[in-house]
Amino acid sequence: MQIDNDVIRAAIEYTLVIDPTVEHFARLFKAPQNFSLRGLVGHAGQESYLRKLNAGVRLFSNEADGCNAVALTRVLARWNARLSNYSKETTNLTKHAKAVRASILKATDPIALLCESLPKAVEGSIAPEKMAATISSIDQAIDEISVADRELRKDVAEKLGAAFGLRGSLASVRAALCQECKAPTHQAVDYQLKSFVTRCVDPALTDDKWLESVAGLVTHRSMDNWTDATVELFALEIKRFAAQLRRWIDLMLERGQIISGAENLVRVAVTDGAGHEFREVFHRDILSSEERQRAINAIVKVTGVTADD
Repeated sequence: MQIDNDVIRAAIEYTLVIDPTVEHFARLFKAPQNFSLRGLVGHAGQESYLRKLNAGVRLFSNEADGCNAVALTRVLARWNARLSNYSKETTNLTKHAKAVRASILKATDPIALLCESLPKAVEGSIAPEKMAATISSIDQAIDEISVADRELRKDVAEKLGAAFGLRGSLASVRAALCQECKAPTHQAVDYQLKSFVTRCVDPALTDDKWLESVAGLVTHRSMDNWTDATVELFALEIKRFAAQLRRWIDLMLERGQIISGAENLVRVAVTDGAGHEFREVFHRDILSSEERQRAINAIVKVTGVTADD
């Protein structure tokens, strides 16, 4: 008997099998009672909706082999499998995007997913008067989930630059940080500091791979497996590395060690009569407002002179 896969599909314990494998057929012969056949033909309104969904959602129009429920669900399943752990777990998404993601993860039936769960997730309907807006909202939600990784890397690059008082693109931040880290690293005993400095000046990687490498070194975790908590950890740890690096550079300058790019560094040291001291190393040309305010606050604390004075 030949079965049209677009109309009837096998289901295992009420969960539809989108891409049958050899293992599925082995289980079928061992325990046929766990398998059933499920019809996938919707009513005319659903068929019209599926055609418009296929045309209106960019993920489907780029990858789907047809506009039937199985073909569209297969695209969603494969797309979901490619998502990183961060994209599957982050809460930094809109309400609709989180609801769409949850619907896809919990789906067991293509018709129910496409015609009920997804429209409900975006507070829409497949009714003719709401269909266009619903499809547009689904497309926006899927796109938001798709770019979550890109937004993560953008955020990490900004946090990296901010920790060192650097502004600009990732390439410019990398170049400035590389210049700052060109110091006599063989004298650094702390293995974490030495590893960080060595990684920063590594010219072999592309900018994106370099960012992943530095982020992985700081958090001890691949960015593909990050969570929202890992992002917060990175923000704290990169500031610690930045402070440690500057203290080390300050020590190298005191010892008269030659550091490439030292002409762009400014060392600020303030000591009052009671021995309270503030010492920090800043970039001359790219002193950030945050760094500048930190220096002013420390000077005010040590000297008692107000910022206005």
